[in-house]
Amino acid sequence: MTVTRGVRNNNPGNIDRGQDWQGLATPAEMTKEQKAEKRFAVFRAPEWGIRALVKLLQTYQSKHGLRTIRGIINRWAPPVENDTGAYARAVAKAVGVGPDDTVDMKDHKTAAELVAAIVAHENSGFRYAAAVFDKGLALAGLAAAAQPDHSTRALQSALNRLGASPKLKVDGALGPLTAEAIRRFQAANGLVTSGIADGDTWERIRDALEHLDA
Repeated sequence: MTVTRGVRNNNPGNIDRGQDWQGLATPAEMTKEQKAEKRFAVFRAPEWGIRALVKLLQTYQSKHGLRTIRGIINRWAPPVENDTGAYARAVAKAVGVGPDDTVDMKDHKTAAELVAAIVAHENSGFRYAAAVFDKGLALAGLAAAAQPDHSTRALQSALNRLGASPKLKVDGALGPLTAEAIRRFQAANGLVTSGIADGDTWERIRDALEHLDA
């Protein structure tokens, strides 16, 4: 795939020059092609370009009240230069909402999907690795939510808090006592008594812990 202007400039949203964004490349950091750029900002790494894109879209919401894909894209890519309707429909489809549905640019998942769709549209289908998007969003203050701990130790500890008898040793070993404790919990909560902590079992365990802590 040919490297697009946005990818070359580490500016996948093709943001115009003029604002003092964090992460702008200095002349010493630029390639020859980047130094020749006249219109668009050049960032030192794509994560900084993604950060700027997120911040700009958040400003659309906080300052201009644009809360739908259509409203955001109409300002981002005005009809005078773009087929804005088609652009909005493509981005909305990628995000999994309608063009006139409300979206929240402070939500990590929504922002990640929306930004990835804009980047792909602006750069002929190009997509960065998920880690690049995650770092760019983190720089913009949108860190991904921590993944739940589904280790055997966490499971044993949770079952103990929920009254496992006999009390389980929290050793990370999925032995017969732990399996039996899982089956008892599943039976008490209307689940299939498989002795395996599947997604439904973990969801019910989390609900029970939340109730216990309430």
